[in-house]
Amino acid sequence: MLLLDPKTLEPATEQRIILYDVSWEQYEQLSDMFVDEFPRMTYLEGTLEIIMTTSPEHERLKKIIARLIETYAVERLINLNGYGSATFRREAVRRGAQADECYCLGLLAEVQGKSI
Repeated sequence: MLLLDPKTLEPATEQRIILYDVSWEQYEQLSDMFVDEFPRMTYLEGTLEIIMTTSPEHERLKKIIARLIETYAVERLINLNGYGSATFRREAVRRGAQADECYCLGLLAEVQGKSI
């Protein structure tokens, strides 16, 4: 699916859709159905953002930031664990996210339920 920028009618650099009034159950179903189809989905209290493609600039900046974080952790001897673009869901607070890159100071089990 190709999305157009509504102002210019040119193809958008990042292809994204935002849906409102989406239930938690609908989010889970969509997330499970399209797990390998879209780069990421983010859900916050009924609003679902589906990012279908990312721009080359987005990917370039993501990689630069990841390298900076990882280099800093190595230089400072910080116990940093990377979990890539893992999906995290918490029904109790109606939130779900799949980050570009995510990290934990220590093991994931030690910080489960916390976000930076």
